[in-house]
Amino acid sequence: MQTLLAANLNDDNFSDLVIGGTHKSVVYYGTGTGLDVEKVFELPAENCKGIAAAELNRDGKPAIILANEGQRTVDPARGIARSTIYWAAATGFDRANRTHLPTLGATTVQVAELNGDEFPDILFGNGHDDRFSGVPSYIYWGDSNGYSSHRRQELTGFGTIGSGVLDLNRDGWPDILLVSYLSGKRDTLLAVVFWGNTAHHYSSASSTLMDIRPNMEFSMADMDDDGFPDIVFLGDRPRPEEAIVVWGSADGFDPEDRTQLPVRGAQSNNVADLNRDGYLNILFTAAGKRGKGRKGTPRAVIVWGNGDRLRNAQTSEWELLSSGTESDAIADLNKDGYLDLIFPLHHANQSGIWYGNSRG
Repeated sequence: MQTLLAANLNDDNFSDLVIGGTHKSVVYYGTGTGLDVEKVFELPAENCKGIAAAELNRDGKPAIILANEGQRTVDPARGIARSTIYWAAATGFDRANRTHLPTLGATTVQVAELNGDEFPDILFGNGHDDRFSGVPSYIYWGDSNGYSSHRRQELTGFGTIGSGVLDLNRDGWPDILLVSYLSGKRDTLLAVVFWGNTAHHYSSASSTLMDIRPNMEFSMADMDDDGFPDIVFLGDRPRPEEAIVVWGSADGFDPEDRTQLPVRGAQSNNVADLNRDGYLNILFTAAGKRGKGRKGTPRAVIVWGNGDRLRNAQTSEWELLSSGTESDAIADLNKDGYLDLIFPLHHANQSGIWYGNSRG
């Protein structure tokens, strides 16, 4: 299991869970007492690295979108793995009721209304083809006829491993942030923002390179409640192992206006007010602390929000019962009013859930 998403898939007000893996994605339906482990169904996947759920065709039902990376080796009969939309029906999801969209080693997927036509668009962050990592990411434009390759825009990318959509400069148009790490050599690259505009055209001509070389995933939220989005990165040179928050403002992002966080080896993060004190907290998964002759057990780390831009923030951490994990999700699975923490466990056909309560 590699990635996961918590979302309400059947309009019953309970959070459901979609877990992506190498050959399949598994869907668990939520109930008033948590996930129903007896009510499970599987959808085919091809090394799924990203999941989204959204209503795409105005039928009132969310579809499931899988970003499939596939494998580096190419089957000549099939080519690089395709990503897939699974459409909802009255009785749930049907494996046959799907749309394949060509992608290039897709690692991320976002759904947002990018061009003002009220149809959701799909952004796939592409990582590689069968030979190179310098491949573009794709925007599939939605319309009344659905999604197809002839209604697709390319965004310059190099081994994209993180993507996000948000109005970063508060001009009313959604912006796209891509994080990449490969361009002819194994190294992190500068993050790039493609700015939204009145023409709804995203291009390198209207983009900005941020002076930050982040690792993998990121989260965007207004952490200090000043009205501008901030970005939680997993690291940046010269200390790529230490997570940071880069603070947004009316002038954009200054890479020097940051807070270094006491988290090393971070591999994913999510943001939520976990203890209901009015401050946003950050949940990280992190690599295990290495010792002599051992890799260490992966950890979950919470950085607790405060009113001082996370300076001297308190942390809580614990070991996860797995050989590795690179994703996490936050949702109130059992509808008790407290947020729960979910982690897919590598090399195990299961996930770990830590249920929230009045004590945290």
